[in-house]
Amino acid sequence: MSRKVTFPILAAVVVIAAAVVVVISLSSRDTGNMASRFGVATARAAESIGHIGAGRAAEAVEKAGKSGKYVFALFYRENDDQTTHARSLVESARKKIARKSEAVEINVADSTERDIVQKFGTSRAPMPLVLVLAPNGAIMGGFPTMQLTDETKLVGAVGSKASEQTVKALQQKNMVVLCAQNRRTADNAGAMRGVEDFLKDPKYGQLTAVVKVDPSDPAEAKFMSQLGIDPASSAATTVLLAPPGSVIGTFQGATPKDKLVAAVQAAAAPRSGGCCPSGSGKSCGPTGGAAAAPQRAPMTVQPQSAQTKMQITKIPPPAAAAPATKSSDPATKNQGK
Repeated sequence: MSRKVTFPILAAVVVIAAAVVVVISLSSRDTGNMASRFGVATARAAESIGHIGAGRAAEAVEKAGKSGKYVFALFYRENDDQTTHARSLVESARKKIARKSEAVEINVADSTERDIVQKFGTSRAPMPLVLVLAPNGAIMGGFPTMQLTDETKLVGAVGSKASEQTVKALQQKNMVVLCAQNRRTADNAGAMRGVEDFLKDPKYGQLTAVVKVDPSDPAEAKFMSQLGIDPASSAATTVLLAPPGSVIGTFQGATPKDKLVAAVQAAAAPRSGGCCPSGSGKSCGPTGGAAAAPQRAPMTVQPQSAQTKMQITKIPPPAAAAPATKSSDPATKNQGK
């Protein structure tokens, strides 16, 4: 039986455009050495939101990101009672979070704000809409006002440094290798050696971001709990995630590359055992039996999915999958929700 773990940091209006569980490039071209890729992947997830475009709101969001601030971006079409309600909830949320933040309002009907509207794909979303943006540009949550009875969801969407980097990488359709280790965890070098070998492989390295985290950091406690990582673990823990938010492997201690590859291949393989009704004509498995290469286009908000919640999904691997010390395979989110 599958076990689904709600991942509220990823909850909201954000859905990967191509809902694949595993994104693998089968190209044999190596675009750089491991050290370069390792550094770039980590830096890309950690850097600020970057350039959005012209317009007062776009410039304000960019400035806030560069200053390490969260942004509560309120998109609206009419300055009516609902917009006033959303504005009050944003201010209440800002008072209850420890992180520095800014509130930015965007009238989607204002042509001077078209760049930020296009960036986040909100022109046809239900209004008013609040997006919670991390300093690195990760969309940590998005909520139509109709879903907000108070500021609780807005407050809950604010994440930690590691969660922000993970979310950003997943929204960019990259896999993520999350390395949870500190001075007290054993096999740190062995765990990192397996990650480095995985990154050397051109099939995976150029499409994988690396996020490092101290599992005992109090600021990361919520994120560690969501991933099922024991903050007091005596061994290094390596978690492999794939878009849109699936844990496809969790490993303790020294983890060779082949275990990481096996987890990816198992997640990409068609699942047997009656996952589709006989004669339905539908493909089974996370990717219908085919691996899909990711696009590096900016993450956008899909209006029709404004009430969708992303989940981290953990499912036992297929019988043919190679065993791991401690593993969990993905299932896609239910399609068509």
